[in-house]
Amino acid sequence: MNSVSATFDGGFVATVMLDKTTAARKDALDVMVSGADTGYLVEWHPDAGLVRLPNSEAPMNNGIQILSTNPRFIYFNAWTGKQVRKYDRQAHRVTDLADLTFHPDNLRVRADGKLIVTGIDELQSWKACSLTQGEFCRTGFTAVTLAPDTMAAAPLYHGEPGVLAGASVGAQEGNTLYVGSFMGDRLLKIDLSAYR
Repeated sequence: MNSVSATFDGGFVATVMLDKTTAARKDALDVMVSGADTGYLVEWHPDAGLVRLPNSEAPMNNGIQILSTNPRFIYFNAWTGKQVRKYDRQAHRVTDLADLTFHPDNLRVRADGKLIVTGIDELQSWKACSLTQGEFCRTGFTAVTLAPDTMAAAPLYHGEPGVLAGASVGAQEGNTLYVGSFMGDRLLKIDLSAYR
């Protein structure tokens, strides 16, 4: 499992990015960045245990959120597919999606109920850096807000290559955006009022 979100009734949902068989392949990194479906969603409750959710396959299922205001829907990122998908827990299928220009990693809920979606801009330089075990992958990143009802994205911040290696998550407090990474030891604190 990669990311987890509460269901607000004693359970949780999670993303599975890729199975053990794929992860063990010598070309696993190539499969990861290919855009092919590699993962799926699971849901856990004390009485039912862990269940794979039907029709939830996606390319590198990543960040996930359920909103307390409407726990019927799961929002999750298809990392190499450049999408945020909306999964209906009652209909057992994806009912809407947002196409993005970057690779969305994680999701966080902002105070106004919108989602903050953050991820790296492209995969090829990240892949090359990963293969050489580089300490600082110079890939640019993007953060947007996403309206859960309409799945409309709006720009929030763009980081040029070299600012943060492996940007993966954004959290906003007032006019301050904090951006974390899946690699390295940096955390960005950005004054958004200076970029508007």
